[in-house]
Amino acid sequence: MIQRQIKLNKKFKRYYSSLISFWNVPILILLIAYCLLFPSVVTADDVTTSIVISPAIIDKKLDPGQSVKQEIKIFNKEDKAVALNVYAMNFQASDMFGGMSFDEDETRQFSAKSWISLPKQNLVLAPYEKSDFVLDIDIPKDAEPGGHYAVIFFEFRNQTDFSDDSSLGINQRMGALVFLTVNSEIKEEGMVLGASTNSKCSGVQCSFKTATTREWGPVPFEFKFENTGNVHVKLKGKIVIHNIFGRQVAEIPVDEKTVLPKSTRQFEAKWLREPLFGKYTAKLSVEYGSSKTTQYAETSFWAVPWKLLLFPLILFFIIVFFVIRFTKKNKKAEPPSLFCHPRENGDPENSVLQ
Repeated sequence: MIQRQIKLNKKFKRYYSSLISFWNVPILILLIAYCLLFPSVVTADDVTTSIVISPAIIDKKLDPGQSVKQEIKIFNKEDKAVALNVYAMNFQASDMFGGMSFDEDETRQFSAKSWISLPKQNLVLAPYEKSDFVLDIDIPKDAEPGGHYAVIFFEFRNQTDFSDDSSLGINQRMGALVFLTVNSEIKEEGMVLGASTNSKCSGVQCSFKTATTREWGPVPFEFKFENTGNVHVKLKGKIVIHNIFGRQVAEIPVDEKTVLPKSTRQFEAKWLREPLFGKYTAKLSVEYGSSKTTQYAETSFWAVPWKLLLFPLILFFIIVFFVIRFTKKNKKAEPPSLFCHPRENGDPENSVLQ
């Protein structure tokens, strides 16, 4: 019996080992394919990158036909050399949360890639080296007024021999965003989504909102701003909160963000106060553009800490129940009172006292 058990154990171990060996190869292939198809991307805000570029955002207002030079400083923080590919691409908003998409389509309305000339496309930085990278920006004479956008990417190359470009393995990149405004007929236009032109945004259609009822704080707010103009605008604002008596209880700042033309961006803010009770009204005011155009929105919500109120409410009903029951018992225990019954003939003088 023992020998049979040993044979079964050996047979199971051989089967288990062969099963693991069978799956090792496809798993390894999948991991390699994932690394090749989805290289990691490093932005200018990523602290783990080995290089620093400055400025991370280039914002210029230029006239049609004007040419300028723009310097980008690059610093290698590592104790080893790094090799970089340098190239330009267009960028545009890909969602409402600040996401971006990149392309090389020079026919798009807001593209700027073709206006930027790079001094070199390959760059090698020695350990702790600082380098100046100078761009040439040339605005065409017939450039369309408004905003045009590009990004200068510095992409890492994984290789031991920097002279051999055939063995490159791209895995990280970071970029400097270029915002170019071509002067002429600039349109800085937009609105809080859901608002009518030149009116306050409120009601169901307004994008400025929070949950209508809640138990506790903090209270998150959100709203969407649509840029209908032809140039990017920077938007910031504040949310002022009043209680049911009209008294101001809080003022929350709305962080400044850039909204690209013909796009919508969502803004968020949070009231960090936790103990809340009653009705509150939140009033949003935002300003954007060089002319500081202001828009307003309003919403309201109720805060009812029902879990906190549940125990005293139950206690109240219990007390009321026992009070009513005690009162009924006392009424039953009282002696019958004396009262007069009139006779059937209705003569009050001949009434009987009982």
